[in-house]
Amino acid sequence: MSSRTRKPDRVQTVPGVSNACLVNSAIGAATTNATIVKATPGVVYAIDAVNINAAVRYLKLYNKATTPAETDTPVMRIALQGGATGPRSPITFPGGLQFSAGISYRLVTGMADNDTTAPSASESLVNVVYF
Repeated sequence: MSSRTRKPDRVQTVPGVSNACLVNSAIGAATTNATIVKATPGVVYAIDAVNINAAVRYLKLYNKATTPAETDTPVMRIALQGGATGPRSPITFPGGLQFSAGISYRLVTGMADNDTTAPSASESLVNVVYF
């Protein structure tokens, strides 16, 4: 999964969030998608993630400035329901979700923190709005 940051064509503003936010947008690969969003302290304001596979996938957020591994403990676990289609609402954190070391994540098929099972390529999309 690429950790490139890009400015999207259209952004829906989140009340109380600075318009100086950045977006990390990535399409899931056939890996655990270990991604560094920001390698310094930061704040997450919204997450928009979708899973088109029939089975649940798990997005795990880490307070890390380096690539997360299955031996790390996530600070937040988000179950992405299977077969998501149509309109959806992003998860928003109006006051921001603080990360003191850095912002990183993994995307896997199992709920256990130490899960290493990779989802299939192109079955998920993750957008993180952060500063």
